[in-house]
Amino acid sequence: MGEITFDEFMKIGKKLEEENKDDTPFSVVSQDKIAVVGNAEKTEKKVNDYKLVFKIPKAEADKVSSFLPQEKIKKIEEIDDLPEYVYITVLYEKISIAPKDNNRLVQLLAGIIPFYHKITDDRIEFLSENELGNLFLAYSADYSDAIIKLVRSFLPIPIPLQPYILPIIAARVVVELISAHPELLRETEHFLS
Repeated sequence: MGEITFDEFMKIGKKLEEENKDDTPFSVVSQDKIAVVGNAEKTEKKVNDYKLVFKIPKAEADKVSSFLPQEKIKKIEEIDDLPEYVYITVLYEKISIAPKDNNRLVQLLAGIIPFYHKITDDRIEFLSENELGNLFLAYSADYSDAIIKLVRSFLPIPIPLQPYILPIIAARVVVELISAHPELLRETEHFLS
């Protein structure tokens, strides 16, 4: 339980395709010039909440969860089918992306885009569903790593908890991130082209 499924993989792909049409502005630096691409009227600061679930071996749960402020923990549960684990749901509230973090997120998102796109000399194209399926089967572990790396970089997750992030929940957080910040996607595609 907890691995990214093909359905979750496809949801992110659909979100990438939808948000690619958004006109939220982003900056482009070219040689000595800075330009803004998109609708300059859409420049409000965005603040969002994200839920993340950690799957922790029961024997380590007390030690590992002690790294979390108790007010962030929203739910602790055990599942009958997997009694050796504890699932801790944590709410990260009022998360915004600081300008200093923007470039790092663009670079990490650039590690996810190739799972959905063909990058040619002059443009970026979406892959067919058949191509996506083959890619997912061959590289699902690399994809999960890229998703988790992105989530770890923008949520304040204590280092001792990072290995316990559930990949499927991290994938859902990425969908929420792209929905809230479509300009990151467009900036990433500009960076890759």
